Amino acid sequence: MIDKNTVFIFGAGVSKPYGYPTGIELLRGIRDNTASGYFNQVLHNYGFPQELLKKFSNDLSECQLPSIDIFLENRPKYIDLGKICICAYLLKTENKGRLLNDKSQEEGIYQNLYTSLIDEGGWKSFGENNVSFITFNYDRSLEYYLYTALKATSGESDKIIFDLISNIHIIHVYGSLPTGDNLIIPHLSYGFFSNLINLENNKELIIEISKEIEIFSEGEDYSNEFNEANILLKNAERIYFLGFGYHEVNLRRLKILELEYYDRKLPAKYYHGTGKLKEKRAFRGNAYKMGLVKTEYIQYRYKLFLPNSTMTDARFIKDFLV
Repeated sequence: MIDKNTVFIFGAGVSKPYGYPTGIELLRGIRDNTASGYFNQVLHNYGFPQELLKKFSNDLSECQLPSIDIFLENRPKYIDLGKICICAYLLKTENKGRLLNDKSQEEGIYQNLYTSLIDEGGWKSFGENNVSFITFNYDRSLEYYLYTALKATSGESDKIIFDLISNIHIIHVYGSLPTGDNLIIPHLSYGFFSNLINLENNKELIIEISKEIEIFSEGEDYSNEFNEANILLKNAERIYFLGFGYHEVNLRRLKILELEYYDRKLPAKYYHGTGKLKEKRAFRGNAYKMGLVKTEYIQYRYKLFLPNSTMTDARFIKDFLV
C-alpha cells in the first residue's frame, strides 16, 4: 500500500510498452494512414474530402514537429479532423493481449505499481491508497489494467471493482477516451475498435468521443482538470514524473515552479548534520533517452531530480517507489 501522499504524472512513454505510440509515433502513424489505405477510407466515409486528407497528411510530413498536438495548436483549421484522427487511431491501437502479456509486464510500470497498491492490505484496501495520477495521455490503458487486475484478483462484481477504482484520483488533463464502466460496455469496450470495421460503422460515436479530447490551444491554463491537478500537487509528499517529455506549456499549467521543493540554497537549518538537504517533498522524474542539455536544464530550472537517461520507467518504479 502507498501511505505517503504520492502523485504520479504520466506522459506518453508510460503507455509505450502496452502498444501505444509516443508523441512523434502518433504523428507519423496518422500521417501515413490518412493519405491512403483503409484508415483513409474510414475518414473519407466520415465526410472528409480526399483532398483535405492528403493535404493534412502532407503538412504533417513537412511540419517537422515532435507531436500532432503541437501541430494542431499551430493549425487550428485541422483541429476537428486531428481530434478524430487521434481518437480513432488510439482506439484501433487498443489490444488486451498487449496490455497484459509478459513482455509488457517486464517493460512497463503497471504490474509493479499494482503490486505496490495491494501488497499489504490486499485488494479490499485498494481504494485506501494515498495516491493520485495526473496523466497527459488520452488512452485508457491505466484504467483498464486496474479493472482487469482487480477483477481477476478479487472475483468480485464489476460494480465493486469500479467503486474501488473511483476512490483513486485519475485526472486526464487533456481529456480521454471513455473510462469508468464504459470500459466494458460492448460498443465502447477496450479493444472493440481494434477491428477497423467497427470504426467505420460508428461514425457518430467516434465524432462524439473526439469532443472529449482537448488540444493545447483549446485547453486553458486554469481548467477544472488543471485546477484539480494543482491542488493534488500542492498537497503531495512525493511527485514522480514518468514517460514525460517536460513540455514547457505542460509544466507551466501544472504550476511546477510554484511548488515547494528542496533548494540547494536553503539555510543550514535544513541540513541534518550530514551535508545533505532536508527535502520538503520527494520531487523526482525520469529522463529516459532525453538529451544531456535538456536534462540539465529541467533539473536546474525546476529543481527536479532526474536519474541518467538510460533508466527506464520500469527501473525507476523499482528503485524509487517504496
